[in-house]
Amino acid sequence: MAYVVPNSDVYLIKDIKATPNYTDTIYFATKAAQEAYFMNVSKRVATLTNQSYQRHSRGWLKVALPVGTASQANYLMFKNTSFENKWFYAFITDWEYLNNGNTLISYEIDDMQTWFMFDCTLGDCFVEREHAMVDTVGSNRIPEPVGSDRVMMRERWACSDMEDYSVIVQASQQNRDEHFETDYYHQGQFNGLSIWKESCNDGTDASIIASVLDDMVGDGSYSDDATNQQQVVSVIQFPSRFTIDGSEPVSVDEPSNGIARGASLNGYAPKNKKLLTAPFKQLLLTNGIGASATLDYDEFATSGGAKVNPSFRVTGTFNGSGQIMCVPINYKGVENNYDYKIVISEFPQCGYTLDSYRAWLAGGGDIKQKVQIIKGVGTGIFGLLGLAQSTNTAYNNAWNQNYQQRYEQSTQGKNLNQGALNAVNVGATNYANKNTSVVEAASNSFSAAGVGGLLGSVVNTYTDYKTTEFDSKSQPNIPVGMTAGNVMVGARKLNFRCYEVDINATDARIIDEFFDKYGYQTNRLKVPNINGRKAWNYVKTRDCELVGNIPASIKASIISIFNNGITFWKNGDSVGDYSQDNTL
Repeated sequence: MAYVVPNSDVYLIKDIKATPNYTDTIYFATKAAQEAYFMNVSKRVATLTNQSYQRHSRGWLKVALPVGTASQANYLMFKNTSFENKWFYAFITDWEYLNNGNTLISYEIDDMQTWFMFDCTLGDCFVEREHAMVDTVGSNRIPEPVGSDRVMMRERWACSDMEDYSVIVQASQQNRDEHFETDYYHQGQFNGLSIWKESCNDGTDASIIASVLDDMVGDGSYSDDATNQQQVVSVIQFPSRFTIDGSEPVSVDEPSNGIARGASLNGYAPKNKKLLTAPFKQLLLTNGIGASATLDYDEFATSGGAKVNPSFRVTGTFNGSGQIMCVPINYKGVENNYDYKIVISEFPQCGYTLDSYRAWLAGGGDIKQKVQIIKGVGTGIFGLLGLAQSTNTAYNNAWNQNYQQRYEQSTQGKNLNQGALNAVNVGATNYANKNTSVVEAASNSFSAAGVGGLLGSVVNTYTDYKTTEFDSKSQPNIPVGMTAGNVMVGARKLNFRCYEVDINATDARIIDEFFDKYGYQTNRLKVPNINGRKAWNYVKTRDCELVGNIPASIKASIISIFNNGITFWKNGDSVGDYSQDNTL
């Protein structure tokens, strides 16, 4: 066997910051750069040449150095020039005193520097996390495992002109006053009511409105008869800008230039731009009374995908009890995304009063009593005549039929009292014309006893009528509408508002540091980025794909390193220094 001259080289090195648990390693673009860094004189503890063959898998070597010298090193590299001619890099795990001039050093091969850096390549791996090579606002949207529920809100928009209010009176028929108007198709809906509008922002405005309502339901100056007091259907207070007449609801788009995204989080400017996206920075659209919608800046885009600044379409109608809705424009590619709308419908239904006596008259109470008097007279007459029950029944049926027909005809658009009396008069006349013989029989059969019964019947019925009339006059006025208002309307604060909601500055800084160290959630099948940032790149994979002619056990070790996560540092002396500029 030929003698081989010992020519292996061993370098003992200090101040190497790469870690044997492989959380950190040093990135080199070339083998020359790698060798130059580890052989740097400033790091060299000792150089041993012409050494015997070093077995890399043995895990230890003897050096002719005192333990005081050998113990200064934390790393070593060696090469068996006559054989592999390959540099092996290793972490010194221990040293042991042999004698005054010799030390036993234990080591563990650095798989990343020895095998991965230039003997392997990464294939398409499922990358869980890494430092992105594009970090513009909105370019990285995969959800993160970190967040904060401690937020600060800043108002960015409120719908304009929502402090000016009007009162809308809707009536069942057009009043003779020129203020009222009827438009059957109003703001996109059929509306057969007459409508009157008046500004209501101070005491003077309120007095005008009260005067109109008093005229309609109080002293009757607008009405020829008592029934008109019940023509008011609703009285609502509503923002004036949405009371404009037209065939469509009133709509406004605001703000004109949209809402520009803020560049900080409660005053903290993050290095990692993902912090300027949801859920760290987002929008909250609210009506101030419990309804809200959380919106994402980056979801505002046209159907073609073009990004736009957030804006809203506010649409209102005072038909019925009145409603206003606010809809985000071009949200998630939909021009009017009604799935994210919010609505205000809690507008005051204003109260007013009715005269209870006039309400009794309007309900026909006095007519019914007067009819009862006349029917009492008729009953007395037929009692005097002693007619058969069948004749009396026929009389009542005929009376009621004629009364009902004439009542409907006579009261249409006229005073109910007059209409009822007309019906009674006509009914009596018709009956008398058709029953002349009965009347004659009655006159021939009149008796003193019958007269007494007749008068008693009339007096009793008349007494009932006057009693009911007195009770109606004695009742207090009848309240109509809501007696409770809306404090938000009273304070002129009922409005749509959009707030920019940021996590607080302290939590933003903590999450920013997390992104500094571990990059962003990626969740893609791709070749990991181990280089590209200025100072370091973190990579974590799942089921890493590795290609290279290396021992299987080493390959398994490197795959495990990537699956656990590892950071590649550009400058070996700055390993662990996250204060460096690591932008693209």
